[in-house]
Amino acid sequence: MSKYILITILLLFSSITIVGQNNDSDIVIENANYPKIVYRGIQNKIKISVPNTDSIQVFDPHRGLLKKDKQGYYYINCTTEKAPKKILEVKLYNSGVNTKSKSIKFDVQDITRPKLKINDNSGHHLKMYLTDLKDAKIEIYFPNSGYLEKYFTIRKYKIKIGDLPTVIINGNKITDETYSKILKLGIGGEIQIFDASPKRISGNITSCLKSLGSISIEIINKR
Repeated sequence: MSKYILITILLLFSSITIVGQNNDSDIVIENANYPKIVYRGIQNKIKISVPNTDSIQVFDPHRGLLKKDKQGYYYINCTTEKAPKKILEVKLYNSGVNTKSKSIKFDVQDITRPKLKINDNSGHHLKMYLTDLKDAKIEIYFPNSGYLEKYFTIRKYKIKIGDLPTVIINGNKITDETYSKILKLGIGGEIQIFDASPKRISGNITSCLKSLGSISIEIINKR
């Protein structure tokens, strides 16, 4: 009998220890590259979990209980947020009992104005190898919030190759026809990409995309 009592006590102590091990560092936040930053003007897509906990509930003090989507993401609403911090309350449950409550603090930042990039090269003036321009991809680049890029694609853009007339290209790539003209331009020639029109793929993004700027590219050589 004493043996069974000892085992029961050890199991009880073990379960209490597991609950007691939860601390602030146990909260796992999945939010792309910036786990403790959320952005104004958007619904921030975030995963929150706590190891050694049966379940959790996440509360926004201003909006109440937050629900997860089918993929396990919470959407943190910062569309009208003006404060520099966003605080969420996380309630931990084990065996149906609320064992602890914790707070998570996020820095709230503005989204910088997005820009254009080509083949992951960003900047107003670029130098690129001629061969790198074949099937090159034009994309949107957010300097301080890179994970937002996946929500957008380029629908069309304008390109000027040397002294040739400006052409509107549908899609987000350098087409074969466009590349053949760049080949004729040759080493040392310059092309300009501008007036790109963004298209939202997914997500609730309300940030301003009025101007994505332009890219000037000098052709330096064949690779």
